[in-house]
Amino acid sequence: MNYYQHHIGDFIKVTARLSDSQTMAYLRLLWVYYDTEKPLPNDSKLLAFQLGTTEEVVEMLLTTFFVKHEDGWHQTRCDKEIQEYQAFKEKKIAAGKASAEKKGYSRSTPVQQPFNTCSTDVQLTTNHYPLSNDSLTFSKEKVVEDKPSTPLKIIDCPHEKILDLWQEVLPEMPQHLRSQWNAARQQALRVRWKAIWTSEDMASEEEALDYWRRLFQFIRQSKFLMGKVSVKDRPAFQITLEWLIKPANWSKVVEGKYHE
Repeated sequence: MNYYQHHIGDFIKVTARLSDSQTMAYLRLLWVYYDTEKPLPNDSKLLAFQLGTTEEVVEMLLTTFFVKHEDGWHQTRCDKEIQEYQAFKEKKIAAGKASAEKKGYSRSTPVQQPFNTCSTDVQLTTNHYPLSNDSLTFSKEKVVEDKPSTPLKIIDCPHEKILDLWQEVLPEMPQHLRSQWNAARQQALRVRWKAIWTSEDMASEEEALDYWRRLFQFIRQSKFLMGKVSVKDRPAFQITLEWLIKPANWSKVVEGKYHE
């Protein structure tokens, strides 16, 4: 997995009694868990080496936060996140295959490559842009696929749901009050919604909203957009939804210009 939801409040609560080094070791255990998509191995010496800590610390963390099974050390939340991620990935693959069959593609058709089951280092994200394991930026090279002969009906822009997503994923960023989301802002968001729906061949509101969620999660990985970079004596810039949906700003964000 390249991404998992890190619940900050829960993490702070369970690590309140740990030292800084122990907290970091626990976080790295979670990273190993999600990266391999498997329970942690029953080898404290190996884990200690991977984490850069001692066997004593590893054993303490394992017995405190994980449950030992025959195949390794499990954690309920990790297993749930991985299971949901794998189910989502399988669903996307199945949907892609069904779409290809509906369009009458044959196995020799080049555009079927995204559904190839061979091993690859590139993961297809829900916005149809490949995201490499060693990169935090959306690739500019889109997956090649034919457009449907009959365009799908565009669902009306769900302003409230997008504002809710912004608040959920980026709670520390400036928020727009519903009463302040005036006609001009609504129109700008509606235009952006339609453009993404068309360019990405969205099939449902759920799929389109997932695109927005992943974009907001992508924004979290930019120190500049998250207000962590100051320029001389000026206060650090903080992204807003109104700023994001402007065409020029949107393009720069999606292309990863602010992640460099």
